[in-house]
Amino acid sequence: MYLRIDMIKEAIDAFIVGEEWNKAKKVAKELEPRYEEYVDNKYKDYLKNQGKAEAVSVLFHVKAER
Repeated sequence: MYLRIDMIKEAIDAFIVGEEWNKAKKVAKELEPRYEEYVDNKYKDYLKNQGKAEAVSVLFHVKAER
């Protein structure tokens, strides 16, 4: 629905809330590339909050916080 009325950020946020990370990333990449980093950061935060800091370091090549 948000995409139909050019509410790209709102669409991305809706996918994030629904934990539809691939869809959020795809929308950002295809429709508004400036939001790609936003999605990545939200996903990193999600993984850290889920206790998956190791996954963050593997997926994003950063040092895991412990």
